Amino acid sequence: MGRDGGWRADQPRRPDRWITERTGTLTKLVTDYAKAGLPAVALQAATRALTEEVEQLQAMRDEAAAWMEETEAAEQRARDLAALAAVARERLADMDPAEQSEVLALLDVRVTITGEIPRPRLGLACSMRDWFTAAQRLVPDELTDEAWARVEPIVKAWEPPSHRCRPGRVMLDAMFYKARTGCLWEELPERFGLWKGIHSRCKTWRNCGVWDEIMAALPDEGQPVWTPPLVPPLRVEGRVDPRVFTGPRKKRCPQKQVSRAP
Repeated sequence: MGRDGGWRADQPRRPDRWITERTGTLTKLVTDYAKAGLPAVALQAATRALTEEVEQLQAMRDEAAAWMEETEAAEQRARDLAALAAVARERLADMDPAEQSEVLALLDVRVTITGEIPRPRLGLACSMRDWFTAAQRLVPDELTDEAWARVEPIVKAWEPPSHRCRPGRVMLDAMFYKARTGCLWEELPERFGLWKGIHSRCKTWRNCGVWDEIMAALPDEGQPVWTPPLVPPLRVEGRVDPRVFTGPRKKRCPQKQVSRAP
């Protein structure tokens, strides 16, 4: 089993181990309270948190099992399509046009556009997306306390004393949000504050080198930079006639008639 397969297989087992541990703790707690002769109300109060945690772990395990089933089904569909592609690659090239037409007629495929057709955005290119693409970097997620501790000295060194600027951590999170989602500056959520100040700070940091220092201090972790979709969301449905795996019907050669002497 490959590395990814082993990781997937371990997902439902993790909650199982945690459930076993919490259940064991719960059983011991009930036994201890029973031996001590404590009232049921005290037992319920002591076990409420553990009981809720076990229920949450059971729900997590069920979700992991369902996710694995969906993943395995998707992988099986991918393997079937790969086998079909191999058949087409090996056999179609050796067929004449009539035979190729017969095989392709066995494929019943329907493609339905399920969402909005992407339209190119007018105006200047996104400088954030261009930077991450050129640097081949992942876009950091929202800054954790540990990540902020890495870059805070760099930001503080840039900020003037007794400044009234918006907090640098908020500014960075807004810039990373834009790079992850591809939104316009004016589409940034209100929790980040006025977008013009964020845009201005981004340009300032880029021009004075602070941005490069910040990114050098952060690990290359996070999500891929947003890229504009090339095709709209699609739903592909199809049916494959089993005869496609055996190729077209072979033509029968006419039998020669042999004349017999009387």
